[in-house]
Amino acid sequence: MMGNTLRTIRRRIDAHSTPTGRFFVRCARTGERPVPVATARFLDRETAVAAARLASAYRSELRRYDPGVRWHDLVVCESVGRTADATAPARADRTRNDPLVEFCHEVAATVFEALSAGPHRRVERAAMDAYLEHAESVTDPDDLCLTLLVAIARALDEHLAPGEQAAVLRAAADRLDGSDAPQTTRPLTAAFDDLRRVALIDDYEVEPGRAVDGRRWTVRVDGYALAAEEDGLPTLPIVVDLLRTLPRDDVTVTEASRIGGDWSLTLVVGGSRCRPRALARVRTGEH
Repeated sequence: MMGNTLRTIRRRIDAHSTPTGRFFVRCARTGERPVPVATARFLDRETAVAAARLASAYRSELRRYDPGVRWHDLVVCESVGRTADATAPARADRTRNDPLVEFCHEVAATVFEALSAGPHRRVERAAMDAYLEHAESVTDPDDLCLTLLVAIARALDEHLAPGEQAAVLRAAADRLDGSDAPQTTRPLTAAFDDLRRVALIDDYEVEPGRAVDGRRWTVRVDGYALAAEEDGLPTLPIVVDLLRTLPRDDVTVTEASRIGGDWSLTLVVGGSRCRPRALARVRTGEH
């Protein structure tokens, strides 16, 4: 139940954090403030110590399926006046993209949890085997995190029929943090705003279209963090976030085309004739 555990730990940390606190948690060796306490501050040292312990538990949980999660010697520090390290990591050369890393970990955790809850252990094992194989040659933490999503997407695509994929990703979306958020009148835009906020994409443009008994959009995506493979484009995190934002609708990706450095994705959302065709991955140029 990794996804549920991660959410529970993070919510406990968030419940005790405050923007006016003088205490924060960072690594004693590097000065880095890692997920899930990267921006958290606390009113007193006792609360910050508890948060440091929770953060260690959070990262240990991640390490169960992602051995590349780095170890940190977490300690509590107190800011004095307007010191820089009260609001930002101490390392000037820090390159990790914490929102992207956290989002990737969260999506991966919820998908693994959904697979574990059903008769899909072979898919979970296939994803881990592929990931660990790539992890030997990928050293950048951000790239390694993305590699995990690519491995999961391929395993789902190769081992599960579209309908089975839809059930797993729907279950994952229901577990994803924020799945109980109030509904918006522009859920498609809200989903892609989320993806831009966590830096999975740089920007996007939605063009409305028509679909039989449903809704069709063409979304042009700029700066998608997941690279295409020879036989397809991983769309797993996009679909999971769409299902989270559109909890009463089905979602399918029917086409992915390269336009310069961007991707043009054709999405069909809702409608009784909206049958899943591509969820975790889409063949480029497929109609």
